[in-house]
Amino acid sequence: MQFDAELWRFRARERHNKLSKKSRWKANVRLHRDLSAIGGIERVVEWCNQHQVGLIFTKVQLAQYDRTTKIISVSGDAAYETQLFSLLHECGHHLHDKSLLKKKRIRNVIAEKKVEQDKRPTKLTDRVDVIAEEFEAWTRGRKLAERLGIYINDARCKADMSWCLIRYFKWSSY
Repeated sequence: MQFDAELWRFRARERHNKLSKKSRWKANVRLHRDLSAIGGIERVVEWCNQHQVGLIFTKVQLAQYDRTTKIISVSGDAAYETQLFSLLHECGHHLHDKSLLKKKRIRNVIAEKKVEQDKRPTKLTDRVDVIAEEFEAWTRGRKLAERLGIYINDARCKADMSWCLIRYFKWSSY
């Protein structure tokens, strides 16, 4: 699925028209939030294109950055604001890797950091490294949003970030 800002704006307005019959205030808040997130996604997509980072919107409920192909996958079924937060976070992984290359550090690449138990690194220090990188990616993603002039609702972003990080804490504690 490709990102088409106009199509997504159209869908947001259509959803607004359906919701507005029930609760005008809620519908207006949702429309404003959706349109703001779509504008943010549009800026991040442009940034990805400028930095040769591929971007795919999928039906899978997962966001990830593939280091080898430099492709970010984001769930196109998630709420627009969640897609924006996930996209920024995955860009944070790209920026993290790029900074390590600049410093010419040799990085211990941990095989795909999936939440499945069987793919979890066995050493505790490796698991801590994964969690530290997750925090770093969220931080770099937020800084990227600031540089691109993207509005981020702090409370909602922290809620998404917390939910994702809690999954990594649980994953690492087995």
